[in-house]
Amino acid sequence: MSTSKFNAPIPFCFKNKAAAIAAEAAVNEHFDGMKAYATERTLFVPEHKSMLFRLGVEDFIRKLGGRRHSD
Repeated sequence: MSTSKFNAPIPFCFKNKAAAIAAEAAVNEHFDGMKAYATERTLFVPEHKSMLFRLGVEDFIRKLGGRRHSD
């Protein structure tokens, strides 16, 4: 059983590739130890076990212009 704090990645959509790449850098810098990665227009953020932490990450990404893939 894994003892990692992170699980499967959650996708967040952006308007273009540049915005997704900028968000990747901002998220990885703001949340120490996070290993988010961007592809074309999608930013994948590892899901944290803490609901409070997940909501903080999602709020930060929304401020960067992203939205959950399921929204």
